[in-house]
Amino acid sequence: MDNMDWQIVKVLREEKSAIKTAARCNMSQPAVMYRLNKMEEEFGVILFSRSNHGISFTSAGERLLLYSDKMLQQYSDIKDYVRSAGSDLVGTISIGATSSFTNLFFPHLLQKFRQQYSKIQLQFFCGKSDELLAKLERREISIGIIRGAHEWNGGKYTIAREPIMIASSTPIDMEALPHIPYINYRADPLLQSQINSWWAGLYGDCQPNTIIYAYDTQSCLSFVECGLGFSIMPAIRLAQSPNIYKKALTKTDGSHILRETHLFYHQDITELDAYNAFLTFFLNEIKYMDFSFS
Repeated sequence: MDNMDWQIVKVLREEKSAIKTAARCNMSQPAVMYRLNKMEEEFGVILFSRSNHGISFTSAGERLLLYSDKMLQQYSDIKDYVRSAGSDLVGTISIGATSSFTNLFFPHLLQKFRQQYSKIQLQFFCGKSDELLAKLERREISIGIIRGAHEWNGGKYTIAREPIMIASSTPIDMEALPHIPYINYRADPLLQSQINSWWAGLYGDCQPNTIIYAYDTQSCLSFVECGLGFSIMPAIRLAQSPNIYKKALTKTDGSHILRETHLFYHQDITELDAYNAFLTFFLNEIKYMDFSFS
């Protein structure tokens, strides 16, 4: 169990509801239930009684509950002690980011951060947006660079908004598009929904002439560059492909259909100096990033 588990136990004692506990802990209800199940697996006993009236503690759970205040106070004492140990910041921060953002920006960012804060340890995870959001909700990471308009109850900064674009090795003929070979890839559900809605608005029930299903945008772009067909992807993936023809998807009013990138984080990490240092550093650095992908 970690500090968040003890916090969940304490709040659950007061609320007797997974929904209310999740709201107070800035988590989703599934994330709370996941952690309760993991506690029972860890101790090998049933700790919580679940019913339509809420969640109560079993006798084993009551014994666990006796330690919650003590463990939370111990954690607070340790934090105060470490913070007062010297002027150099120490600690471990866990971050996740999508592959597109990682490839373009994160190696340089993390290198620069380590130069300034050499004693802060970094745990970095790369994955798709929906995977990272699940990790964030389960507290496997504390900061996530996540793409798309996802729901999140914690801290949030919008980093960029970029157009979604058609990509082709030859000039783009919109009328002929349904008959040209299409290269698809495993987009997250939100992005796929945006693409599907745009396509249906222009071409109705006429489906794309899909010939290749790629695992990710990098392999997809390689197929496009070889002239095997066109694809549709966020502009960030095309930033380093100057020889590719690009055309932004537009709404009926002519405005671009945009893909957002956000920094999500748990509010309580702002109590920790290491995380505050990273957030301050990152938000300062993004001022100098080139997001002109169109």
